[in-house]
Amino acid sequence: MHSVDSTCIQNSEREQIAKIQAGHPLARNYFDQLVASYLSPLHRRCMAWLGCPHDADDVLQETLVRSYRYIHAYRGEAAFRSWLYAIADNQCRSYLKNGRHWRNVLSQMSFRKKLEPKKNVR
Repeated sequence: MHSVDSTCIQNSEREQIAKIQAGHPLARNYFDQLVASYLSPLHRRCMAWLGCPHDADDVLQETLVRSYRYIHAYRGEAAFRSWLYAIADNQCRSYLKNGRHWRNVLSQMSFRKKLEPKKNVR
């Protein structure tokens, strides 16, 4: 059973999604409003997968780009939140599978090494 507030939020989300899918001139603004409350939870989820804030930022951005690009495919069979989380999870898997995570870790290690003061060798 849903509370009244929950039902109102779901209706509001459905209305925003319908406007975005219909190509409303303010679709981008509706999308920004739609995902605003999910940004922190999505970032925490990406951090749980990846363990690095920079990687989580990258994956979160890609998640948002993909969800906006493919929102026409959202059918409403699951909650919008679940759909976003599934995209984020898939992006995290892809990020780890493709090794981008480790390239970032290694480049950060290399960068830090360059910043270390050189020791006097006699």
